[in-house]
Amino acid sequence: MWRLLTVLFPVTVLAGPADVPVLFTNTTSTSFGQSVFVLGSIPQLGNWEPTRAIKMVPGSCVSSTCDWSVTIGIPEGTSYEYKFVKRDDCALCYSNAANIIYEPGANRSNNVPAGLPAPFTGKTFFLDRKST
Repeated sequence: MWRLLTVLFPVTVLAGPADVPVLFTNTTSTSFGQSVFVLGSIPQLGNWEPTRAIKMVPGSCVSSTCDWSVTIGIPEGTSYEYKFVKRDDCALCYSNAANIIYEPGANRSNNVPAGLPAPFTGKTFFLDRKST
């Protein structure tokens, strides 16, 4: 089962100094040796290339169900689509584009507003630019 969380995690991947940190979160179950990734329509999300998907970090696991999260820097004013995907975790698996299970349903979409981000409840969180 796929569902979104509205919890903040400390994992950050930034693409550039003018980018807005966007938090992606998802709660789902995985099999042993499998991880959750985010994949989308812009370079920061892998341009829909499975081998360039961004691996998320698990937390708060109960059995095989974990809260997965990652923060990715996305340029202001950018609109994008994305999906959460599952991939096997092995050295040879990462280069295999067929090693992917897409979440069901339509692509998710979002946009990063121009100017300073404002927090809101929804598919994604925008965090302030202060470094901690």
